[in-house]
Amino acid sequence: MTLDEYIGRQIARVRGDAGMSVKTLADKLGITEAKLIAYEAGQETAPASHISELGFIFKVSYLEFFPSKETIPQVPELDQDVRQDIGPLKDTKH
Repeated sequence: MTLDEYIGRQIARVRGDAGMSVKTLADKLGITEAKLIAYEAGQETAPASHISELGFIFKVSYLEFFPSKETIPQVPELDQDVRQDIGPLKDTKH
């Protein structure tokens, strides 16, 4: 799994947990439904501005959409290069 795929899964999970439709979220972000579906599928990279906006929309930290030292063991299919990039990060709990 690539980082884009991981972020896309997180976007879909948070959206689903909130009971929000693809259309509603796409409208809030000012993008097409097809673009949001591509983000959620990991086929396109969601820009930082959209990830930040997702945090505001769902009242969560933007870090919710990224893997952390705590989540890596739960995602064995995460690509090794992503795992190595995350490895030296500090604990994300504040």
